Amino acid sequence: MLARAEADANVKSKLSAQIVSLKAAMEQKDEDLKISQKSMLTDDIATADAERDGLYSGYKKAVNGFKNLSVENMAKAAKVLTQHIKEVLRRHLL
Repeated sequence: MLARAEADANVKSKLSAQIVSLKAAMEQKDEDLKISQKSMLTDDIATADAERDGLYSGYKKAVNGFKNLSVENMAKAAKVLTQHIKEVLRRHLL
């Protein structure tokens, strides 16, 4: 709209003050939009994500370790949990 107003000689001659005001307002809006729009929760979410990832990684390693035990019930349970981990991961990636 600003470009059209400036390009039209008739509009520009009759509304030059308004065009100047509009241009200033557009420039101010552009400056205001440069201010960070970061959510106050972003850092908390990143921290929680890192904690979750660490817990998941530790859980997965522990389950894999139990698969190699000579105690049959624990090894079987670990195999079931390994399959559960794969299914949950697959569901979240789809």
